[in-house]
Amino acid sequence: MATVNRRDRFIDLAALLLIVAGVALYVDGTTRLRAIALLSYRHPGARGIRQLDVADRARYESNGGIALVVLGAVAGVVSATSHARRKRELHAVSQSGDQRPG
Repeated sequence: MATVNRRDRFIDLAALLLIVAGVALYVDGTTRLRAIALLSYRHPGARGIRQLDVADRARYESNGGIALVVLGAVAGVVSATSHARRKRELHAVSQSGDQRPG
């Protein structure tokens, strides 16, 4: 049985951190977009800042968060398949070593 080594743990940790950071960015960007949607003609928001620019930045932040989540998920899946392949190879080697020529 293949044991999980330190490298695998670090890859899993990096994948988890990417997912958590992506979710945080997505939530922050979505919250900003909702705040912009609440602005009106009578309450336009801060002076000197175009709301379209603010909305674009919030949209980019939200999309960046989604990209980080996807990247973290891909890193986790690649790490898991690598571990499964190593486990299968070790199992195949141990099975072939048990057979004695007759």
